[in-house]
Amino acid sequence: MAATARDVDVTPFTDEATADDADQRSTADSWDATFCEVGFARIVGHGVPAELVAEVRAAARAFFFRPEDEKMRYHRPATTHTRSAGSFVPLWSSLAQGGHDDPLEGYTFHRPRDGWLHLDDPALDHPPEIASVAARYGHALEEVSHTLHRLSAAALQLPPDYFDTPAGTSPASLLVLSHYPPLSDVWAREPEKPRYRAHSDYTGFTLLLQDETDHGGPSADAAEAEADGGGGLEIDIDGRWTPVAPRPDSFIVNIGDLFELWTNKRWR
Repeated sequence: MAATARDVDVTPFTDEATADDADQRSTADSWDATFCEVGFARIVGHGVPAELVAEVRAAARAFFFRPEDEKMRYHRPATTHTRSAGSFVPLWSSLAQGGHDDPLEGYTFHRPRDGWLHLDDPALDHPPEIASVAARYGHALEEVSHTLHRLSAAALQLPPDYFDTPAGTSPASLLVLSHYPPLSDVWAREPEKPRYRAHSDYTGFTLLLQDETDHGGPSADAAEAEADGGGGLEIDIDGRWTPVAPRPDSFIVNIGDLFELWTNKRWR
């Protein structure tokens, strides 16, 4: 089987009080090798509660299964202010600037400089099923990001807080809840259209929570799912598109353009 996103247990940096130097060094070396060779990792031991992840999935599902006219109530034109406030992005539009017509819909939140919005404030007019959980989820993912900053600093033999200052103290973060409709619906409009175009992310890191289903059913066997494209994600490894199977209680981490530049293309 071709190389794919590598599994990395980041517990030695999530729970530093109980980790020893050897565990941290081993994890840091694995992290460095992963991004030198592949550019994607599948992390466990990240500290995000499974109950919170389940709550996010349920909230997103409840919103995206609403009638279209109800969802469009939360669609706002893309300006600096409305992006910070959050917005529904309808099917066959674009989650990013550039005008691509993508067969997915989403709800985006941009992190303002003073932290995640008080999304439970009814005055902000967010969908109630999303507002109650998005802020907590955003905070949890930022804690993961800080963990990965410390891990990356160790991997590159830099001071522990190197990536937390200055940009890391007031980061520009983006939280996106996405819904991909069945390919049968997509291809009825545009045959052989991919779920999402090939791209790189401009960020430092991207944290991706994969859907734990394969073509609508549970992935019973990870190796089999990886062989037949379970989960939908594919990564380009030396010119070959390689599927990445979902794994429960994990996040995919991929290096963005910023980290590639910061490491002088050591990481890719």
